[in-house]
This record gives sequence, C-alpha cells and structure tokens, in this order.
Amino acid sequence: MSDNILEIANQLVQKSAVFVVASLDEMGFPSQVALTPLPLNKSINSILFYTDKSKSTIRNIANDNRIAIFSYNQRNYSSICLKGHFRIVSEGKLSDDIQKLLNRFQRELAYTDPVILQFNTMSFRLRNNNEITTEKLDKLSSQSHD
Repeated sequence: MSDNILEIANQLVQKSAVFVVASLDEMGFPSQVALTPLPLNKSINSILFYTDKSKSTIRNIANDNRIAIFSYNQRNYSSICLKGHFRIVSEGKLSDDIQKLLNRFQRELAYTDPVILQFNTMSFRLRNNNEITTEKLDKLSSQSHD
C-alpha cells in the first residue's frame, strides 16, 4: 500500500503547476506566496523554485527554513501538503540550462537577483479519493525498499 501512496503523491506533485508556499515571517506568523516550480527533477522528494533574493520568502527562510507547500487539483478534488526545508542552491546569474526551464511568466518577472530554491520533503499529507494519508517520507521510502 505504501508504494501506491508514494506513487499517487509523486504524480500529484509532478502535475502541480503552482504551489502555495508558507514560511514563517519575522514575527513568527505564516506568510504565503504562490510559486511556480521548475520542471527539473520535480518529485515528492525535491522541488526547485525560482524567485528573487529581495523577496520575503528569502528573508523568512534565513530565519527559519521550515516550509509547508500545498497544491490542489480541482479536477479530482485531490491535494497534497508537503512539509520540509528550503535551501538556496543557486544565486545570481542563472545558467543557460536553468534559463531554458523558465516558463513565460517566470521569464517576464526578469528578476535582477534571481535565486533557485530547493525544497526537500520530510513529510506529506495526501487527500485522494476522499481518503487522507499523512506520512513521513523516510518511513515510506524505507518500506518500499524492504
């Protein structure tokens, strides 16, 4: 059963065009922003995002890198909430390979100080077919390799 849950969760992540990213602001309150993931290696384990160094999300993760991200699929009323950590993997001028991955909207943002963030999942909550499953990713991953 755990392989199926992991597969469904992974499919939902891969199909998600936008995630609501929640970080904690300097006062300790949730701050949400919608971010479009990069298509490179997008999976239940890790997701890359493009933003600017001046944005509040970057300031927030400098204080606390614990993040929750959420995506909802209205077609089948499924959703996924991932909890994990952000880390900056690239700052400044983007490589040509990354530039090619940006969608039209991301290119139009024309950030002056671009940053690529990597989200690494620790746990997730999946709603699919009116069933809710909450799992730690390492628990499911180790079960699927037994």
